Amino acid sequence: MRTFLKFSLHEHHKYGYTCECDALHTGEYCEVPLDHPCPSNWWGYPICGPCHCDTGRGYDANCNKTNGECRCEDKHFQPPHSDICFDCDCYATGSFGNRCDLITGQCKCRAGVIGRRCDSCSNPFAEVTLRDAKVREHPPVSKICSAYL
Repeated sequence: MRTFLKFSLHEHHKYGYTCECDALHTGEYCEVPLDHPCPSNWWGYPICGPCHCDTGRGYDANCNKTNGECRCEDKHFQPPHSDICFDCDCYATGSFGNRCDLITGQCKCRAGVIGRRCDSCSNPFAEVTLRDAKVREHPPVSKICSAYL
């Protein structure tokens, strides 16, 4: 049985997904049990060493238990060639949650809503509201940029 805490789908990984293992397993598919796992924020086997992840740059303090590699905090993304992880900062009204693509930072937008943060409508006279994003025109006509909750 493979044990992991998260199963993340994303198109930029060579398999289209990654597994993040619990503290008792390691490996690409969490298939390798650890006899003596290191404590939180430490890595290595059989000798543990501290993680050196800069939380001020958006990295999770708890590094990869096998190789000590730092990864972004939850709800953060890291563009190619960047040494900083940025907050997804998804607009709650226009998106399906606060997670984003791990590389581009694109949030999952509701129908008709656009922008990396899902905070805009394609029409510059529309706005995303709790019910929908409406366009005001003369004479008064309502076109909808949907953002239904």
